[in-house]
Amino acid sequence: MVAISLKRLLSVCFVFVYFASNAQKYNFQHYDIAEGLSQSQVLSICQDNEKQLWISTFKGINCFNGTQFNSYSLKDGLSSNTNFGITRDNKGTIWCAGTNGISAFTASGIVNYNFGTKTNLVATTKIRCDRYNHIWVLLRKKLYRLENGKLKNQYILLVDDRISDIELDKDHNLTVFINNSGFFKLVNNHWRLFIALKDKFAFRFIFDRQHTDQIYFISGAELYRCDTGRLDSINIRTTISKDIVFYCVLQDNDGKLWIGTNKGAILIKNDSALLFNERNGFTDDRVFSLFCDVDNRVWLGTDGAGLYCYSNADFVTYDKSQGLTNDVIMAIAGDNKGHIYLGTSNNGLLSFSNNKIIQEKVLESKDPEFRINCLLAEKSGSLLIGTEVFGLWEKRLQNSRPVYSNIIKPGGFVFNYLAQDEQQVTWAATNKGCIYLENGQVKRVPSFNQYCSSITCFGKDSLFVGGTDGVYLIKNKQFDPGFRLDALHNKNVLSLKNWGRFVLIGTNDDGFFIWDSRTKKLRILDEETGLSSNTVYSIDVVKNEVWLGTEKGVNKFRITDPERFELKKEYLATPVSETNQNAIFHTDSDIWVGTTHGADVYRLTQDKPSPLVPGTVIQNIGLDVSNDVNYNYINGY
Repeated sequence: MVAISLKRLLSVCFVFVYFASNAQKYNFQHYDIAEGLSQSQVLSICQDNEKQLWISTFKGINCFNGTQFNSYSLKDGLSSNTNFGITRDNKGTIWCAGTNGISAFTASGIVNYNFGTKTNLVATTKIRCDRYNHIWVLLRKKLYRLENGKLKNQYILLVDDRISDIELDKDHNLTVFINNSGFFKLVNNHWRLFIALKDKFAFRFIFDRQHTDQIYFISGAELYRCDTGRLDSINIRTTISKDIVFYCVLQDNDGKLWIGTNKGAILIKNDSALLFNERNGFTDDRVFSLFCDVDNRVWLGTDGAGLYCYSNADFVTYDKSQGLTNDVIMAIAGDNKGHIYLGTSNNGLLSFSNNKIIQEKVLESKDPEFRINCLLAEKSGSLLIGTEVFGLWEKRLQNSRPVYSNIIKPGGFVFNYLAQDEQQVTWAATNKGCIYLENGQVKRVPSFNQYCSSITCFGKDSLFVGGTDGVYLIKNKQFDPGFRLDALHNKNVLSLKNWGRFVLIGTNDDGFFIWDSRTKKLRILDEETGLSSNTVYSIDVVKNEVWLGTEKGVNKFRITDPERFELKKEYLATPVSETNQNAIFHTDSDIWVGTTHGADVYRLTQDKPSPLVPGTVIQNIGLDVSNDVNYNYINGY
């Protein structure tokens, strides 16, 4: 093998992407003692054949099935409560390495294997199972293997070899790093020098998933990549303090690198790096362990803050911690220049572009009652702002500067929704019927004074209006009293959206309806058929995806049969936050949803397969034996 000369040491620079004040909040699920974790310091993580997580802490081992933690400790038969390493062997058995030896969770219970000598002053730091199902343990920089029920010391070069870490390559061959020597790999029961490295120290290392002859390793606050003839120093420019220390390193299934530090975690992707900390949804605590499960979710074990799960980068949140002046987002719109506008419940209008949030000065004096219910970016480029008590406002550019004007004065109308039809006539749903703006004049739909909450334009001359008594029809600017959807009588309609000949209807606690204007048939989707809540506040359709903002978070459905508008629910990692009425908007790449806890932004991934649904584990079966039952019992099943 070829030794690496430091003369060939190259520096690879990654630009650190981090927005200190206006950064988004990322999608981390948090589990701690309140959720059932036995202790908040997570030392190591692995996964069994049933997709359950096994987590080692300072207070024993936890098994997590996705909803519930089951804990095991000394009283259950473990040799030690402190286990720094945990792994799964080739047959599915879970092994953990502690201060007194190792323990295995077998079909007949917990089996312990103690060290032959008194080595329990320092805990084991790593445990791995190789391709031959041999169990290997790292303790006090010495390598041990389980042989005939006993842990025996293994020598590679010399008796006093100091080994800092052990790992497996793609083929599950064991590899170790020996200080002042390099990486050694066990192939066909023979140790071979894989990469000679005498001038660097590898505290933790992993194999590259795409290039099996490459290794990433961390040392202090440095990240390196090496193979048999090259060593690259990856310089991560960060804005955090200089006393950063790297504790663990991981590569997920997409090839992204993760580093656990003493001040949060770093994600390296596409020649950029992102710091996760308390300001964007994670924690500032030390990260002890990293693990990527079979569904490509990254789990992060911390020193005192419990367990975190990062599902994907397809969802972020903006709230007060990222610069919003109000967390309750009532309305969302976007113009053709890439600006996103957010209407708040009591703090006026915000704009977002280039990762910056700006408070727009609509009123000369800031009024705490300036509640915005709806927004509309007109095709002319103007932005309309519908308020609770301040009337209707317009934002337009004059000499390249924004100018706000009050086009409908306060006093009578509460603006609930704004829409623009094919003739570029602007419509408003109000507490006193529908009004429209045409040729600079404000007009009301005659003989129509019902409370209106939402509008969807339908064809060249019609629009459907949602209210407290179902759906109304306005045709040629006239109310049609003959139109009626009997199934929606006395139902409070909150949101509307048309898709071709179909009209989609969200109600208050009565579910989601699909009306076929050609067949006149009405179908319902509710909690029993896939909704997280029967209250549907907002609706959007992007290509073949239907997005619904509900009382209990966002639901996503895929249109499987466009002719009949058949829907199939898709898995979506989302918080259980109450969304706000008609506060939904999409760009070419994202969909924005206003909630009571900020704005949630989802990446649109129509061509990407849906993530796998969490696995199911049968833990118990109840059998009603009050009547005669015939059944077979074979091999435990």
